[in-house]
Amino acid sequence: MKILLLIFAIVLFIPKTSLALSDEDHKAFLKVSSEYKNTDEYLTSLWSKLKRYLPKKEYKIILKEQINWIKYDRDRIAKIFMDNGYDTIEAYTYTTSLRCDELLYFYEKYAKKDNI
Repeated sequence: MKILLLIFAIVLFIPKTSLALSDEDHKAFLKVSSEYKNTDEYLTSLWSKLKRYLPKKEYKIILKEQINWIKYDRDRIAKIFMDNGYDTIEAYTYTTSLRCDELLYFYEKYAKKDNI
């Protein structure tokens, strides 16, 4: 829960940025970085589990939050990493990993234990 509060605080005070991860960038990152690919696959697996186990109402709320995260927060968080010396792929890998941590919280809160 502390990580969720930290991320919320960071996102709340970060100015908007024009940086954006395009579909082309995402596809290229998947090809050149196994860490990025593994993190992306983990995110996908979490979403599958969330859809399976969360109540529909809760799932829709988190899905709407995910859309907002992609539109507004992902790039701003990645920029923080880049401003601190991470390259673009590393920045998006760690940003996605943080999002996985948030989603894992919801999975653990609502789901049956399913050895993620």
